[in-house]
Amino acid sequence: MPSLSRLTFYIAAGAMLGAVSLSAAPLTLDQYLNQVKQQNKSVVALNATIDSLSKKLSEKELSTTPYVDAAYTYRADKSVTSFSQFTGFQSYAQNASVGVRWQLDNGLQLSSGYAVEYLQYPGSTLASKEILDAAPYVQATLPLMRNANGEITVATKRAIAANYEAAIQQSRFGIQASLAEAKNAYWQLSLAREIVDISEQNVERAQKLVNWATSRSRLSLTDESDVLQVQALLSLRQLELQSAKDREQSARRTFNSLRGSNVTAVEWLDPVSDKEITQLAPPKITGARYDLEAAEKTAEATGEKAKADAASGNPSLNLLAQLRLNQYDQNIIRLAKQILSTDYPSYYVGFQFSTPLDSSLIQQINQGNLEAKTAAELQYAQKAFDQNVAWTELTQRLSDAQQRFQLTKRLEEIQYKKWQTEAANQRRGRATLYQVLLFEQDYANAQLSKLQTKGEIMMLTAQLSVFGR
Repeated sequence: MPSLSRLTFYIAAGAMLGAVSLSAAPLTLDQYLNQVKQQNKSVVALNATIDSLSKKLSEKELSTTPYVDAAYTYRADKSVTSFSQFTGFQSYAQNASVGVRWQLDNGLQLSSGYAVEYLQYPGSTLASKEILDAAPYVQATLPLMRNANGEITVATKRAIAANYEAAIQQSRFGIQASLAEAKNAYWQLSLAREIVDISEQNVERAQKLVNWATSRSRLSLTDESDVLQVQALLSLRQLELQSAKDREQSARRTFNSLRGSNVTAVEWLDPVSDKEITQLAPPKITGARYDLEAAEKTAEATGEKAKADAASGNPSLNLLAQLRLNQYDQNIIRLAKQILSTDYPSYYVGFQFSTPLDSSLIQQINQGNLEAKTAAELQYAQKAFDQNVAWTELTQRLSDAQQRFQLTKRLEEIQYKKWQTEAANQRRGRATLYQVLLFEQDYANAQLSKLQTKGEIMMLTAQLSVFGR
């Protein structure tokens, strides 16, 4: 039975092995995209923008939400009037009012409230030197021409909502584009590492050929030119390896910067297999692309604003009505008890008309609004057309690239077999070293061609991802 210290050692060793295996787990694409969402400042800012704009959508209701109005004034008056011989040459007044006003979607404006006025006449020769005046009131303004049926109100609300919705959709597209860039960065780094691995294998093979040719040269079994040839091949492979490492470092910096990190280390990635490459497909589209929807909302906002601006230049004719239940007393308690008394009512009904004198100016503004609406609609139509063309082009290129990938994969297999067969023949003296080097070069080129096609497929898939919803 193991001792306690040995048992503790086993437990610690097991924990360390578990930690190592956990840290060695590859970073998947989904995990990397989650890091980008949480740590990329642009993506975080765009999410915050969407939240703020979603809340500000309620701004469209400001024009029709009820408002509470309250006021208080104090007035001292020593002016001379025809009644000054009775009321005196000095008066004081305090006014207080509270009410609610609101405008309906159909353009009707309503207000109601309660106003109190306290008057004092210190030098009055009348029996009463002070009086309380209270008046509950209801007032209505109904537009009969401009904003009739609330056309300006409704159009303005729609324009505000469409503008905010356009900004929201544009922000969503910005997030989608950033994630597509991150996908491409993940795949390009994975691809760059595969190229480094292949380049290292090529250097290793070239080094073996140099060692083999050098040993044969010492035994006078081969010419010095063969040694120089394989040494030149080794130098070429080393140059290719250094270039591959440089590209990998650049891809690593891009990879880290997109997730808001300035470190150089990168976890092991989960490479895309050859089988997965052939199964990659365009995303399923369940709606318009976010930036296209933003353009549509922008056109809608422009059209609604043009409608509101055009209506704002029309002549205005309003029907006005007000009812006040006036009450008078010297005691505020008695006044409050008769709040709905109809002993001293006053009311009015009338019309109010206004129209701009310069009709040519209104026509010019309306023409400008019409042209702005037409321009926005044309921009939306062109964007929709461009996106359809881009979708068709990218999907076709993806299909073509996947077919080429199958061909390059088959070519790689053939070139490998050809190289291995020729190398075996060379060892038996039935082929030249030069021929082996050519076949090895063909195999290396086939490997790189396959990886380049693989990278193209990954890039096209990332570009197509912005079309999905």
